[in-house]
Amino acid sequence: MKPDCLSNDMIEGIGDPGGPCDKCPKNEWESAEKGKGKACVQKRNFLLLLPNQMIPVKLDAPPTSLQNLRKYFLRLASFSCPFNKVITNFSLSKDKNDKGIEYSKIEVKMQKKLSDIEVKSVLDFSNALIK
Repeated sequence: MKPDCLSNDMIEGIGDPGGPCDKCPKNEWESAEKGKGKACVQKRNFLLLLPNQMIPVKLDAPPTSLQNLRKYFLRLASFSCPFNKVITNFSLSKDKNDKGIEYSKIEVKMQKKLSDIEVKSVLDFSNALIK
């Protein structure tokens, strides 16, 4: 099902209501129909290349994991290291909300930097997917 509104950068929404995400009433806490969350569900989508697989796997990162992911990408950027030049380990950790309900959060850490040959292979592969 297509969403009413979509933002590829979490800054500007396209659709209904659209406009700046930081001013959208659906991006306010307690705007959700159920619970005290937001009506707008913020997720990040990733295509991951797994070892020995030819087709990428899609990972939908939920709102509870976005802070960990932002910190990770910021750390990579602080070392001038693009995310497509490293191998990243993804794991899950348990957490609880204020009602005691357990959920999982994505944890990420860099395993290693790719060699120049590996980077070229990754870029060739991703360019082939775009065509």
